[in-house]
Amino acid sequence: MKFEMSFTRTNKSDPMEMDIFTLEVEAEHAPERFADFDQGTASVSFGYPGVSQEYSVVRQTDQDDVISLDQAGKSVFRIWQRDNDDLKVDHPVVVSEGEFDRSQARITRIARKTR
Repeated sequence: MKFEMSFTRTNKSDPMEMDIFTLEVEAEHAPERFADFDQGTASVSFGYPGVSQEYSVVRQTDQDDVISLDQAGKSVFRIWQRDNDDLKVDHPVVVSEGEFDRSQARITRIARKTR
C-alpha cells in the first residue's frame, strides 16, 4: 500500500503563497514517524500547485524524527517534528534549508493513497 503525508509552510519568496511538501512511501502499515518514509519519494510545490520538484526521502541515522529530502545525492531539506514522536494532522513540523534557515510548517494530510 502507498501512504502519503502533506504539510505546508509559508513561501519565503511570497508570503501570500504556501509551499506544499508531499511525502509518499510504499509500506504495509501507516507511517507513525518520519523514519517510516525512508526510501520513499517527496515532491515540493513552491507556492504554485502543479509546479514541483522531486526528491528522495532519506532517514537520518539513529534519528527517527529526522529525515532529509535529497536531490542528486545531496541533502536539500532536513525535516523534523519536535514535540511528538507520532505524526498527526495539524502538528508542527520544522523544515530546514541549510544550517540556520529554519521555518515552521503544519501537517495537513496523512492518508492511504488509493491510486
